[in-house]
Parts: sequence; C-alpha cells; structure tokens
Amino acid sequence: MVDQKGRPARRVEVALFRGGEGLYLVLLRDPNVKGTWRGKVLLREPRFVYDMRKGLALGRRRAFGVELRPGEAKVFSLLPYDVRGLDISAPEEVERGGDLTVRVSLEATGDVTALHVVRLEFFDGSGKYLRPLTRKLLYPGEREATVRVALNDAPGEWTIKALDVATGARTTARFEVR
Repeated sequence: MVDQKGRPARRVEVALFRGGEGLYLVLLRDPNVKGTWRGKVLLREPRFVYDMRKGLALGRRRAFGVELRPGEAKVFSLLPYDVRGLDISAPEEVERGGDLTVRVSLEATGDVTALHVVRLEFFDGSGKYLRPLTRKLLYPGEREATVRVALNDAPGEWTIKALDVATGARTTARFEVR
C-alpha cells in the first residue's frame, strides 16, 4: 500500500489472509489520527477485487484506490476468477415437519478455488426472518444444506435468500410450505 505520493502507508494496519486461491485483505486506519488517508493497494498480479462490506465488484485490477477515515476498516476479497452469480435450487414445496434440501452453486469465469462463505436466510410467508434456519456453507466443499420445517410453521410461500460473502453475489428462491 502506498499513499498518493507513492510512499508506504503509515498508521494503517494491514492483514492478509489466504483461503484456497483467494486472498482476503483487511485494512484498518489508526483511530487516533486526523483526516482521511488516500492511497492505493498494489497487487503482485491482477485479481478480481471485491469490496466485501459493500458487496461491490471493482473488476480485474493490479492496483486499486482506497480512502480510510480514522478508525475505519475495509475488507476486500482478491480472487483469481470473476464471480458472475449465485444459483439456488430447492424443491417447489415441502410438507410441514419435512426436510428441505437447498443446493447452491457459484457461477464463475473459472474453477472456484478460493474459500467462499454462502449465507442462506429463510423467511416465512409473512416475511418474518427465521433466524434458527440460517445456514452458512463453506464453498467449495459444502454445496447443500438441509433444514427441517417445523410441524407448527405457517404454511405459504417462503423465501430463501443466498449471499456470497466474498463477492456480494445474491439470489433468491421461493418454495411452498404445505
């Protein structure tokens, strides 16, 4: 990381984590300084860059600009491929008291070799978030989750929302609880 004049960043903590072929970069500006720091992150090779907190794709880059206010943290995923989307497949209906198996796949421009966490959230027919049914899949690896619909759950059209935490890719699916 360098500032706007090409000097190494000062008073910015940098942490880099690896998950498979993916790199995850965390930047934290010292909270005891004044003013916004502006600079750029320089990469050894081009990567597809995603702002993980905003769920925003920045494109394939070898360098990218960053602004950090005092105490601000930013988190980026740096991947060797572009994630084009996320897909969910689930049965059209499930009986109350039955199991629902949800399958997830990432659509990417290459083999998915980095660690991704895909969060699955469930909402009943009234739109109520059903926190106990939430699942997190580590991808590649886990590509499906099974949840049990309770006997006393409300029937109706339910919604599954999926989010790839590394890239912000999202999708939604619906199924009927009978």
